[in-house]
Amino acid sequence: MTALVVLALTAAPLPPPNPKRDPAAVLKRLEGLWEVASSVRMNGEKVDYGARMFVRIEAGVWSLQREQADGTLVPLNRFPLVIDPKQTPGWFDFKNNAADTNLHLTGVYEFVDRNEVKVVWCSSNQPADRPKSIAASKPNEYLMTLRRAAKR
Repeated sequence: MTALVVLALTAAPLPPPNPKRDPAAVLKRLEGLWEVASSVRMNGEKVDYGARMFVRIEAGVWSLQREQADGTLVPLNRFPLVIDPKQTPGWFDFKNNAADTNLHLTGVYEFVDRNEVKVVWCSSNQPADRPKSIAASKPNEYLMTLRRAAKR
């Protein structure tokens, strides 16, 4: 008797994408309302906004918002947010509009935990000036600590 052996070649399933490095998953994690817990210049000088400040991230757009006396939030800006979580720390770029090839600001971000993120941004729009770490160390760099806020 002759035995017939059939060898089935199957590809092993690919592992799921790392949610810490997947842009869509990270952007989803960033979505929501964040209170600006602190904002400092590279020299340690605190940035005084004169009011409680918040950042709202929705549908890939970053909006810095000021709290009014009645508790309402007024948007001060809106920037399409492009992230690259494959970099360490993660990179982000603000553009004036989503189709724009020119940058408005560059920066880096790092999650401290699920309710806190640190952001260092540079007042330059040149990619070469992007901060290298989460510690603001150059004259044109700012460190902002964001804490997840209650929904409004």
